[in-house]
Order: sequence, then C-alpha cells, then structure tokens
Amino acid sequence: MDRRLEKEFLISTRIVLPLSRDDLLSKHGLRHWDLGPLLQGLLMEHAGTACAGRMHGMPFNPYSQHCESGGDGIVWVVNALTDETYDSLVRPVLQASELRIKKIGAPFRIDGFQEARITRRSLADLIHGDNTSRFTLRFVTPTAFKSGGTYQTIPSTRLVYQNLIMHYGQVFDADHEVDPDTVEYLASHTLIARYSLHSCSFLVSGKRIPAFMGNMTVNVEGPQPLRGFAHMLFRFGEFGGVGIKTSMGMGGLSVG
Repeated sequence: MDRRLEKEFLISTRIVLPLSRDDLLSKHGLRHWDLGPLLQGLLMEHAGTACAGRMHGMPFNPYSQHCESGGDGIVWVVNALTDETYDSLVRPVLQASELRIKKIGAPFRIDGFQEARITRRSLADLIHGDNTSRFTLRFVTPTAFKSGGTYQTIPSTRLVYQNLIMHYGQVFDADHEVDPDTVEYLASHTLIARYSLHSCSFLVSGKRIPAFMGNMTVNVEGPQPLRGFAHMLFRFGEFGGVGIKTSMGMGGLSVG
C-alpha cells in the first residue's frame, strides 16, 4: 500500500459570491457560468507570477473552477487536485482582505466558505471496493470536447472516459498517453439509460464556444473492478471537471 495516497488530498471549496444572477444578466449581459474566465483571472492575480506561469505551461491544470446557481445567488466552486495547488492558488484568495472581479464592479470580501476533501487513497479504493453500477452525470456548466480540431457538443461515453483518464494520468502520473483499448472497453460496457441535455454556449474573450448542459444517466456493466474504475473516474471528474477549459469554468460535473 502506498501510504502517500492517504496524505494527498483533492479539495473542493464552495464560495458564495455577493452577486445576483438577475443583476449579472441585466447589468452585464453575463450568465453565471460566464464568470469563469474572470474568476480564473482573479485566481492567477492572487497566485503570483511564478505560480501563474507554471500553471499556464501545463497541458492539464491541477485545478478546476466554475460557477453554479444557488437560488438567485451564485456559488463559486474551486477544486484543487493537489495540496500544493490548494496552498498556492486557493488559500491566497481565501485569505485576501479584498477581492475584485474585473468588469463586474465593487470589491468584496469572502465571509464564509465550505470545503470537502477526499484522499487519493479513498479515490483509488473505489476501484475494488464499490459495487455501484448506475450513475447520473450532471453537467452543471457548459461542457464540450475537442476532437480532430472540432468541438464535439454531443457527449459520448468514449469522450467522457478518454478525457477523464487523460486528465487523471497527467495530473497524478505525468502520463500523457491514454490506452485506447481501455477507453473502448469502458465505453462498450457503459449504456446510456436516459438523458436530458440542451445546447448552450460559453463566452471566452468575446467568442462563444458551442457546448451542452444537462443530465445523462449511465449503467456500467461488467465485472466489479470495471464498475469501480468507472466510479473512480466519475468521482475524480467532480474535482477535475470534464472536457475542455475546465480551469476557465467549463465542464463542471456532479455525480449522483
């Protein structure tokens, strides 16, 4: 057993922003998820140039962030995939005496936040210790994949698995390769039971990226380790996001 996995955490921080969804739309023409790129800029501003430069050069960032709707309010979710990322990226924002979102308006302070943590050991234990076979994937912010230079705005289990395996491997194992046989085996044993999806877009630098949001329920068939591996990947996706531009606010994922 690798004891290091028991000391390595993935940390999700939920911050209630002092913003109204209605005001954001009427005054700024933005939907709540369009705050993502602006909030990424806020993170980089407080992280410092060295950290921001290091993050910029990574194929997959060791964090994700997005905005969710909470009644009429907005909840900013920042997920750190490593302790180092939390300390260098998230903690400075939580400890800042004042924050300002560019293009939005007045400065504000964080009055409170909630955190959820999971160890890498707990994540890995799902592979051999879990029998769940039915999962509902909730794409809570605009989500898209890119394949062959083209945006893919209709989700498939193959695209989901391929992206999650690649992201996990590059963050934790420095592995840039994805075994296509593993992806195909997972996809061939995963059936889409129901879905409720709709087209949408995500605003980046004045351009709208085509995407989708909504729910997709899948059944994973096959031996227990296969179902456990799928569960581990989906659970990782709640922290890492799924698809493209997860550090800018796309690909927010919730699993039920």
